[in-house]
Amino acid sequence: MSRSISHFIHWAHMRLQKELEDIEMMEREYGTAEWLVKKDDRKMRPSYTKKEKRRLVAEVDKLKKKGYTYRIAAKTLNIDPSTYCKWKKQLQSKRNTKSKASKLKST
Repeated sequence: MSRSISHFIHWAHMRLQKELEDIEMMEREYGTAEWLVKKDDRKMRPSYTKKEKRRLVAEVDKLKKKGYTYRIAAKTLNIDPSTYCKWKKQLQSKRNTKSKASKLKST
């Protein structure tokens, strides 16, 4: 047991030493060791129209019928699975609202 502890302490010491060396190298090279994220480097999310959202939800649904899980189907179409769920819910609530309104008009 004490051997594994001493092995861990040696590993941790070496890891910290390497980390300090990396920080010193960054300070020499860049003048700072802090990470700075430029706005231009951030991942830009595409904005989709309502029509595109409907099409993507329909595509995921088609893949689900072929046996894919919604997660894999959404990732296949390059959308986040949670985004698919959000869009699906939005589209269903709009349909339900429209169908309730048309029922009220017909009575």
